[in-house]
Amino acid sequence: MCRQSPAMQYISRKIEANSRHDIILFIANSPLKKLDKEFCYDLIDGYSYKELEIKYNKSASRIGQWKRTCYEALWKYE
Repeated sequence: MCRQSPAMQYISRKIEANSRHDIILFIANSPLKKLDKEFCYDLIDGYSYKELEIKYNKSASRIGQWKRTCYEALWKYE
């Protein structure tokens, strides 16, 4: 069983607890790069890992790493 980092837990809870509009504004105002923001929007929109693999031409493990990296950056920004 894999444990989530505090950053992953915090941002995941923030996404669940806030409105889609608030989360989109939070991401839009963050220091993430444009592609990272688009990726986060896709996560919020409920894209599956398989869909993300195809869209971004990356492996499932790389999608997971990218998600973790983005969430950690958002956590630091918060």
